[in-house]
This record gives sequence, structure tokens and C-alpha cells, in this order.
Amino acid sequence: MKINRTAYDAGRSNWVSGETDDGYAFEAQVFAEPSMWGIPTARFEEGGNVSRLRVVDPDGREAYAFDRGQDLATDEGLEAALQIVAALEAVFVGTMDEAAAQWVRDVATEFGFKRGNVAPEDCAADPWDYCRFTVCRVTYEVHDYRLSIVGQE
Repeated sequence: MKINRTAYDAGRSNWVSGETDDGYAFEAQVFAEPSMWGIPTARFEEGGNVSRLRVVDPDGREAYAFDRGQDLATDEGLEAALQIVAALEAVFVGTMDEAAAQWVRDVATEFGFKRGNVAPEDCAADPWDYCRFTVCRVTYEVHDYRLSIVGQE
């Protein structure tokens, strides 16, 4: 499953998009904590961390919709939605530090660094506004889409 965090801004919009291996596209609003407005899961029966989810089948038809309550669910759409919710729960609940580290690595790769060489250090809600990482004992910062060197060992 591919999860695109480009539009994700913790504390503001919290939107992600992506696609399952079966070709179902989705948009979801996710949070680090479960809530009564989220889609219930086995782990969070009173409500999970995905409060809004729209799933479109490979032919472009809406297959599932949830906006603080289920609005639409075809059989195939429900199956895809359960897969998506499980993946989003695994990525976002209780692991926001790793998620932030991945975003910093994503930013660094846009500047030409190899993902495996990037050691994330710090990150704002939007890593393009501010993040800090080290590559080969050189520390870099990104401020407002600009990269600069801030230290060397």
C-alpha cells in the first residue's frame, strides 16, 4: 500500500492519500489518537484514528465513504476500507515520531540525498517549513524550502 503524506499537516488538516495494491485510491483524515468520531477497529472499538475516509475503486467509482459515520459501503469498498484503516492505524497511532522521521527523509531525498544516509534530528509540523537532519557527519536544516549546512563534525 502506498501512503502519500504530502498534504499531511499534524494539528491542522491531517489529510493523507494513497492507493492499495489492488488499485483502490483513497483520501483520509487521520490523527495520532483514536476518537469517538473515528472508524472503529478491533483495537479501538469506540472509534479509531481515521475520522474521514473516501475510497474509489479501480474504475473510478466511489466504493466507500465515512465522514464521522459511514455514508456508503459496497462489499469490495468495505474490504478495501478495512485494509486502509488498518494500515493507517499502524503508521500513525503511537508512532508519530517514526512518521516524522520518514517525512524528514522524504524532504532530504528531494534535495538529492540517499534515504538510507539520512539521520533525522528534528521536524516541525511541516518538514518543508523546518527540519534538521545529518548526512555523513554534516548537519543540514531546511527552512521554508531552503537547504543550508548548520554544522560539520
